[in-house]
Amino acid sequence: MKQLEMDLGMLTTEQQAQVDRFIARQAENAVKQEELAARDMKVLSDAGFRPGIDFVNTFTSELVTEDYNFGYGDDAFTANVTYQNYSGGVFIVAKKVRLDENDQAVRSENQVYFNVERSYKGTKIECSTLVGTYRAIKPETLFTKLMEYNQRQEDNAFQELERRIAKRSGIAKLMAQYPQATEIKEEDQYVNRSYKKMISVYFEDKSRLDFELTWNNNYKLSQVIDGQKLTNEQLAELIANRNNKK
Repeated sequence: MKQLEMDLGMLTTEQQAQVDRFIARQAENAVKQEELAARDMKVLSDAGFRPGIDFVNTFTSELVTEDYNFGYGDDAFTANVTYQNYSGGVFIVAKKVRLDENDQAVRSENQVYFNVERSYKGTKIECSTLVGTYRAIKPETLFTKLMEYNQRQEDNAFQELERRIAKRSGIAKLMAQYPQATEIKEEDQYVNRSYKKMISVYFEDKSRLDFELTWNNNYKLSQVIDGQKLTNEQLAELIANRNNKK
């Protein structure tokens, strides 16, 4: 009988039960997710978050009809079903600021996930992106964290602009100071067990001078790589000749 049903494109009793459970589960979950979205929006609004500015609700729910795959392996089957499909939710909106190749600030938005936690101590929100840890904090405190995060994006972009200006100025000065250099460019160099951004000055004999950016956007000589790889005897002779009294 089951083989005949499959040949006719019909579902077995067990398969129909799976389909019915899926449809009921989707409908129930859609209602729950919509209720959670409403709850999250209220929690954020009460804490000072502005809808459409500091948070968005992307939740959608609609009836769809399509072929859906059920089961696994030998029990797998496909059925054409109509069910409640849902997606999205409530997200905090954080700023993203970067500089383009022309040093212009490019601003965009980043939808940030969060989780509302309720207990006898009250409502708190976990949002590792803004807090930096998975510790749940008060909604009002999280709003302050969002404002600080957004301002930090602006500050970081401004600091990057200053760094770019300092780099171009540093390269120009080094080109004037070392006209015999074969190449001057910014790159990562391994110094004191870590990589740092340097302006490296290369010479024909494979020597290299690395200049490091200081806190006040100036460059100082950080390390010297001798392309000639002088021996100790040669260094000793060089030092002796340099200190010969005339």
